[in-house]
Amino acid sequence: MNQKKKTSQTVFITGAATGIGLATAKLLLSQGYNVTIFSLTKPSLQDMEILAAMPRALVLIGNICNSTQVKKALSATIKKFGSIDILINNAGISLHKPFKETTSIEWDSLINVNIKGMLTVTQCALPYLRKGGLASPKHREGGLIINIASDSALHPIPYLPIYSLTKAAVLNFSQSLDHEIKPFIRSIAVIPGSTNTDLFKKSFPSHTALYQPEDIAHVIAKVISGKQKPNKEGIINPFKHIFNKD
Repeated sequence: MNQKKKTSQTVFITGAATGIGLATAKLLLSQGYNVTIFSLTKPSLQDMEILAAMPRALVLIGNICNSTQVKKALSATIKKFGSIDILINNAGISLHKPFKETTSIEWDSLINVNIKGMLTVTQCALPYLRKGGLASPKHREGGLIINIASDSALHPIPYLPIYSLTKAAVLNFSQSLDHEIKPFIRSIAVIPGSTNTDLFKKSFPSHTALYQPEDIAHVIAKVISGKQKPNKEGIINPFKHIFNKD
C-alpha cells in the first residue's frame, strides 16, 4: 500500500477488524494518517500481515464497553503517535428478528455495544480530541468525531426494531453532542447506504448491497479532509438507500 502523503493526524477507529472500519483504516493509512484499529477481534491474518508492515498502523484488541480497556488503548495511541485528532465510532452489532421474538438479553446486547460502547469511547477520547487540531484550514480548530449511523435511523425497516432504535440514538447523540462541543470539536454522523459487510449479509441474505466498504471509506476520508461537508443537521448522507420508499 503506497502512502501518498504524510500527516501528523491520528485517527482512532472502533470496530475496524472488518467491513467499513477496516476499509477506512486502509484508505487513511494510504493517505498518510496514523491509524489505531481498536476492535474486539483482530483483522484477518492477511490483513494483519499488511498492517504489521505499516509503522503508521496500530492494532489493539479490546472491548468498547470496558472503560479501562478503552483508556488503555487511547493511552497506547498517544504513546505511539502523540495525539488523537479524529475518532470514528464504527463498532456495532445487529439483530434481524421480529420484535415479539426478541429477548431482554438481546436488547441489552445491542444497547450495550451500539450505544453504551459509543458513549464510553467518546467520553474517554474527548480530552485528547480537544487538544488535537485538524490540519485542513477549512475545518474549525479542534478534533473530529465521526459516528457511523444507519439508514434504519431514518427509514422504517421491518425486523430491525432494536438495531434501528440504537442507530437512531447514535444519530441523535451525534447531533446533540455537536452543539455541545463545537467549535473545539465537531461531531458528524455518516449514514451509509446498504453496504456489502458481514453484518448486512447476515441481516439481509436475499438483498444485494448497493455499496462496498471502500465506497463508504472514501466518503469518510472526504469528511476528514473537509471535501465533504455535513448538512445543517450534522449529517453526511450522499448514498442511495434500498429501504427508502420515498
